[in-house]
Amino acid sequence: MTSMLELRNVTMDFKTKKSMFKTSTVRAVDEASISVAPGETLGIVGESGSGKTTLARIALRLLRPTAGAVMFDGSDITNQPEKQLKDLRRRVQGVFQDPFASLDPFMTIGQILEEPMVIHKIGDSAGRKDAAARVLDEVKLRPAKDYLGGFTHLLSGGQRQRVAIARALLLKPEYIVADEPVSMIDASSRAEILSLFSELQRSHNLGFLYITHDIATAGYFCHRIAVMYLGRIVETGPARELIRRPQHPYTQALIAAIPTPDPQNRFRERAVIPLETASSRVNAGCAFFPRCPKAEKGRCDAIKPVAVEVAAGHQVECLRQ
Repeated sequence: MTSMLELRNVTMDFKTKKSMFKTSTVRAVDEASISVAPGETLGIVGESGSGKTTLARIALRLLRPTAGAVMFDGSDITNQPEKQLKDLRRRVQGVFQDPFASLDPFMTIGQILEEPMVIHKIGDSAGRKDAAARVLDEVKLRPAKDYLGGFTHLLSGGQRQRVAIARALLLKPEYIVADEPVSMIDASSRAEILSLFSELQRSHNLGFLYITHDIATAGYFCHRIAVMYLGRIVETGPARELIRRPQHPYTQALIAAIPTPDPQNRFRERAVIPLETASSRVNAGCAFFPRCPKAEKGRCDAIKPVAVEVAAGHQVECLRQ
């Protein structure tokens, strides 16, 4: 299947200030490669600090990577200047984590929805109002006329996120980056939002890059999952295959941490991996070595693993394969 978005060996370094005269380099993304096909959802899963959001910002070309290539629809957009990205901005949209911060509280919902069309000079005032009402109906904020003149402080978290989704749909994008879109709304609304995403994907043939720390929702919503640890993609595969047969110790730990509704769990001690420390990030071999319960000293801390295919479409970076 032809990829709509492709990141090839993308690396992203940031400079941080250590003192008045000294700086250091932090590698947020380390030679990561992913692809998203039309109508496909790829989930990026990992703990906070694993580089997921940085990867999402690169995929939106909000960041220019230190190394590697960003391909969209067969074209290399890695180093294109912002002035040449207007077409990309229309074809690619983002839905962000915090609906309380991503929507302007001083604009009405109608103004928020019309703003992208104004920027891209689409339609007249009446046409933009009709389009805004149409997408509100599509995200199930009905009747739309009751919302267009209101402000976001009158809405719940789930309703605000629906407005953010409606804004993303207005330009008829082909690809959406959803960066933890359900992490700040209540549990009952999460399933509704993910179900809405699935409906919109089927009706518009949208590609999704779904960023989350929750591998359970990724298994529910995604076609494929890529597991990220300290900037590296350590395992990639079809969602069901990866969750049923995880190969990397880090993926196994993420799945083991999923809570199960069994009262007997109160009396069972759950095996957990050690917390990350500063020394975890200084290692010549496998990045997961300091926390890995299966690590082999002298091998895992000295040799950097490369991805190997363990099943059709299922790749893992682990020396124990």
